[in-house]
Amino acid sequence: MVDNDTKRPRTKASEKNIKLMRIASKPKAVDLIGERLRQYYDEVAVQPVPDRFLSLLDQLDNAVAAKKSK
Repeated sequence: MVDNDTKRPRTKASEKNIKLMRIASKPKAVDLIGERLRQYYDEVAVQPVPDRFLSLLDQLDNAVAAKKSK
């Protein structure tokens, strides 16, 4: 498929951008996407931080403190 504006072949990225522009031109679709993203974020935000992640953050803090003390 060729892009009529530039006469270049369309790439997958340009096809994706065209689809996103079509969606963006539909306010209800954009509102629905925004609502779903907020719901997903809210669900993720209330989950506890895994112990392994907290341990890694502690290790990072210790390494930064050791580097500063040198």
